Amino acid sequence: MFRFGTYKNIILLLFIFYTALQVYCINKLSINYDESSFASYGITLLKGQRQKDVMLFESKLPITALNMLPRAVEQIIHPGLKKEGAEAAKDIINGRYISLLISILLGLLILQWSTELYGKKTALLTLLFYLLCPNFLAHGIFVSSDIFACFFLTLSMYFLWKFYHTHQLKFFLLMSAATGLAQVSKFSMFYLFLIIPALSIIMYFYKNKQKQIKKIRFRDMIGFAGLFLMINWLIISAAHL
Repeated sequence: MFRFGTYKNIILLLFIFYTALQVYCINKLSINYDESSFASYGITLLKGQRQKDVMLFESKLPITALNMLPRAVEQIIHPGLKKEGAEAAKDIINGRYISLLISILLGLLILQWSTELYGKKTALLTLLFYLLCPNFLAHGIFVSSDIFACFFLTLSMYFLWKFYHTHQLKFFLLMSAATGLAQVSKFSMFYLFLIIPALSIIMYFYKNKQKQIKKIRFRDMIGFAGLFLMINWLIISAAHL
């Protein structure tokens, strides 16, 4: 059985190893063909430009503006700052650290959810699988929307799970917000608008069948659906300015 102090130390060491490896990769890997486009679109949003050049930015979505926050802060500190060539490329390198932060948050979320479901030992194994996953190691640091989509998808499912176990409104609101942020990460996240209602219908019939569990009223589900759509509409609209 794990002692709590030892358990925490193992987790800390795993994240330190993961972070050190990814920081090395951030500074060694060349900029891929797509990162510049993601960065450019993020910059246009931070400048407050509402019009999107569809031909240039194609499927790029607003969440990548977060990758360019280091550049925005630098611009605020040094007004009139202009960069070209290698100096401009450093903005993308710095933006990768935002993706790294999100990948670490995803790891912490996986650890938390696994702990609540299966306990500490299984959660530790789950975290290890995530941190050593070649797909996340390869793509979890680039300036793109992939890691954001993974994080907000998982976060929305976690809060949905919490809501149906606690019936606390705060978890429903957090789930709705996470879903909205997933929508501004990747177009493929649209399927959450299908999965979440499907899961809700399943839980409606399941919980009403279980007499010992608090029933969910159908009219409440309609109200929650309206609130869910409104929160998503607000987030998507705000993200696109």
